[in-house]
Amino acid sequence: MKQVQIDTARLLARSLLAATLVSPHTAWAIETIALVSPVTYSDKLVGNQKIKDECQVAGVVEDQLLYVLKKQAQGDDVQQPASIPATGLALRVTVMSIEGSGGGSWSGGKGMTVKTELFRDNRQIGSTTLARTTLGGVWGNFNSTCTIVERAALALAKETVKWASRVSAARQENSDTKAESSPDSGENK
Repeated sequence: MKQVQIDTARLLARSLLAATLVSPHTAWAIETIALVSPVTYSDKLVGNQKIKDECQVAGVVEDQLLYVLKKQAQGDDVQQPASIPATGLALRVTVMSIEGSGGGSWSGGKGMTVKTELFRDNRQIGSTTLARTTLGGVWGNFNSTCTIVERAALALAKETVKWASRVSAARQENSDTKAESSPDSGENK
């Protein structure tokens, strides 16, 4: 009886592993996302010009996005094209606003708003606006304005990449479903 239980457990474990490996979701789970470079400022940028200049906010946002994208790509290089590439996934990010004043956390929270557009094969498949404000965390009182801006940018980068992965996966799943149910999907030929 004990041998049957062990064999059943092994069979179940192998089945779960096989199902995970052939799942259609694994193909997009590790798909690399390119980042259109440079991250730009909106023509209608709202906010503190001093923080923009002193902290080079767009550059900080780009650096944090690259950090998160490289981590997601598990060591693969992240492409940084100057424009939307003809194939693959790409993010275009625009800084819309910069909130706060100089003087570290003593002068209040710092934050920003970014517009993120996701493209697949040169077609926009999603767009969102994300905002993040922070006081700088536990050691905020001892951080400079730019360090606090970096913290907000990292949080936004994580949120942006998570959003892009979700949108890309949903679009991929929808296109896979449409292809499977399409009468021209090749099954009847």
